[in-house]
Amino acid sequence: MTYIKGTPLSNILKAPKVKGRPVLNPEISERGLRRAYQKMAKLLLELSKPKFSKIGSLTEGPDGEFTVSRRPFTFNMNELSTSAYIPPHALPNPNTIFETAAGYFKSLATQHMLHFLTQRNDAITGEADCRKKFVARCLFSKVVQRIQFHEGPFQLYCDDFRPSNVLVDIERFCIAAAIDWEYIYVAPVEFSYVAPWWLLLQAPGDWESDLMEFLTRYRPRFIYSWMLYEWSNRK
Repeated sequence: MTYIKGTPLSNILKAPKVKGRPVLNPEISERGLRRAYQKMAKLLLELSKPKFSKIGSLTEGPDGEFTVSRRPFTFNMNELSTSAYIPPHALPNPNTIFETAAGYFKSLATQHMLHFLTQRNDAITGEADCRKKFVARCLFSKVVQRIQFHEGPFQLYCDDFRPSNVLVDIERFCIAAAIDWEYIYVAPVEFSYVAPWWLLLQAPGDWESDLMEFLTRYRPRFIYSWMLYEWSNRK
């Protein structure tokens, strides 16, 4: 294995005095943020180039060709299995592959509801929390029914793609490497179209006590979408 020297992009973007999980430095310049988001956008566009007709995990054949042959292995599935102790029947069969985005989203809706019904410990904090989580799953199931783009082609997506997994050459400020690809799979294109959760370096769930504050800080960071748009037009 080759050693690659680099600094995680999250270390450059994070607030220097905040302890614990990194959070985006509120005083970072727009120019610096644009350069960082530009690097991330270029990587995401590279991921979008290979096209596939089905949704799932890739297997390399004897001829070196990659084909979709198993269910997607996602970050969330790993967390449900290792932390929430979800029974195997709550997850799709390992040999399941999906030919439409609608089919995959329906599977996700079922998976989320089974998670809600089967996790016994630390699942809820009270009646209000239970109601909120149940309603959220019902709303997701309703949204799934309105999916417009059913057929492929589909493209690569990585659940764990974030600034902490992108190494930067500080001297030249260019990408040295992108690491931790164990949760990459072929997914609906909608996954790549939405604004990423990592724009503030923290997920929305980390701000659950004050989602309005999350939105207040998150919306100005939509310049990432412009970076993605600009680079896609340079192809």
